[in-house]
Amino acid sequence: MNSPGHREYIRRVPGAKTAVLCIHGIIGSPRHFTGLIPLIPGNVTVYNILLPGHGGTAEDFARSSMRDWELYVAKLANRLCGEYENLIIAGHSMGTLFAVDAALANPERVKGLFLMNVPLTPRPKLDAVLNSVGVLWDVTSPNPVISASKASYSIQPDKRLWKYLAWLPRYGELFKKAAQTRQRLPLLRVPGVAFVSGRDELVSPLTYPLLRRTGTVKTVWLPGSRHYYYTKEDRARIKAEFSAMLAPFC
Repeated sequence: MNSPGHREYIRRVPGAKTAVLCIHGIIGSPRHFTGLIPLIPGNVTVYNILLPGHGGTAEDFARSSMRDWELYVAKLANRLCGEYENLIIAGHSMGTLFAVDAALANPERVKGLFLMNVPLTPRPKLDAVLNSVGVLWDVTSPNPVISASKASYSIQPDKRLWKYLAWLPRYGELFKKAAQTRQRLPLLRVPGVAFVSGRDELVSPLTYPLLRRTGTVKTVWLPGSRHYYYTKEDRARIKAEFSAMLAPFC
């Protein structure tokens, strides 16, 4: 059963020409896009999805796989490209890798990529591990970084930490997926905007020059933000860029 607050949000608009697809990260949630959904005009279809194996227990997540997620997103993106003239894809973390896949497969219908914290060069730091333990143990903390992480995590907390050993294959798959995307990135022709957090505890700053080399993706540096946490100023920049991307298709 899905955890409260981590359910997907779908709004189908009859006659719409444009759809927005939002794809969360590896242990993320549709909640990550809560601040963006109200910016999408009412004449646009919205799919803010929950990936298979998410929104439930640690065991549910362990039984899922990268292949499950890839197929789920590819099938949905292909269907939306068949139903709508324009598809805008917003992704966070692992979700950005699937967004790139969809853009490479459907370059004529995918009109824009909105990429947040692209894990082209994953590099977990110690504070990322400490934050994760705080989240998975459901620790109450005034730390805004931990609070933001808790809001975005869709897996039910479980204090039996050995349960998370079964997650290791999923993270191995993520590192492999990141390497594959680095190789395919030069083929990208769809325009987009990518945000790189200056204090990202999970992704190396080396991602920034890799994105800039595409020539089609505008890269925005968020100096004070983290992987899940964004400063007030950076949130305003993200929202402004999102509205600007949508404007030509609404």
